Amino acid sequence: MATALSALVPAAGALQAGGGTGALTALPPFVYVLAAALVVSLLSRRAGHALGIVATLAVLGVSLAVPAGTYLPVRLFGFEAALFNVDAFSRLMGIIFGFIGAVAILYSYASDADNVQTAFAMSYVGTSVGAVYAGDWLTLVFFWELMAVTSTALVWYYGGEAVRAGLRYALLHGIGGSLVLAAVLPVATGNFVRTGRIGAGFDFGVLRTLVTNRTMLVAVLYAFVVNILLSVVANVLGFTIVGFLAVPFVAFVAQSAIFYIWADGFADAYEAEYGQRPTAPDGPLKPGVTVGEDGSDETTGTPGEMMDLSDNSDDRNEGSDDDRRWE
Repeated sequence: MATALSALVPAAGALQAGGGTGALTALPPFVYVLAAALVVSLLSRRAGHALGIVATLAVLGVSLAVPAGTYLPVRLFGFEAALFNVDAFSRLMGIIFGFIGAVAILYSYASDADNVQTAFAMSYVGTSVGAVYAGDWLTLVFFWELMAVTSTALVWYYGGEAVRAGLRYALLHGIGGSLVLAAVLPVATGNFVRTGRIGAGFDFGVLRTLVTNRTMLVAVLYAFVVNILLSVVANVLGFTIVGFLAVPFVAFVAQSAIFYIWADGFADAYEAEYGQRPTAPDGPLKPGVTVGEDGSDETTGTPGEMMDLSDNSDDRNEGSDDDRRWE
């Protein structure tokens, strides 16, 4: 947890509010709770729990006070991310987590729980708040996985039979994270192909719209079924030498089908949501064509390459971009 916090806090300090200003938007609210969680175990029981209540109530206060539309961009692991994105739903969930977190810590103090247990509980609340206010899918998945770590640590702290229960909980949380990725990854990949920019794969607006689209969800389900069938067939074929040799070819066909289902589902879902089919950016330049200083295409190369270009442009306007790029 200390490593994760140290990676995020310096970045958060450089954030700029997109929809609100002031001290409330200087840091994402999860920082308050995670920072307090690191300190709680070093304080007396009363002071530690008091700090925890203050930190969680701070989340409640920020959720109530920060205007909708606040957007704090930051570079996370080399990618553009948003650690604090406020809309109606995230505000509601932030209020719930802040209030319930404060009540839980108060109950923890009343039930004679020690500071270490409270620190684990606060770390879980903090990572949950991070997931609530995530403004892109990378941040969402990052905090989702941290939730699995912190919640498992909280369960394991009891020891004994709780260790086995913690393993089951971690497994189920991991399955949930895998399902999130299964829904997000096809849309992120499709949006990257559509724009040609890696950053577009993290566009939370497009992802949130298309991931919840029925057509896209059906495509993800079909791809999942194909993947399950591939696993079954591969295991059956593996019992014979000939079948074992055929597994790579079967896997190639199945994976091709999965990517086709993803792409077709993305295209249909995009058209349903935005009213037009997604189009990929211009392809690579043809031989004999380079990009000029002003960004335009310039025709160069050998006479043979020039002849090929002129032959392929009989029915098009000479010098157009379509003549100079592969379709």
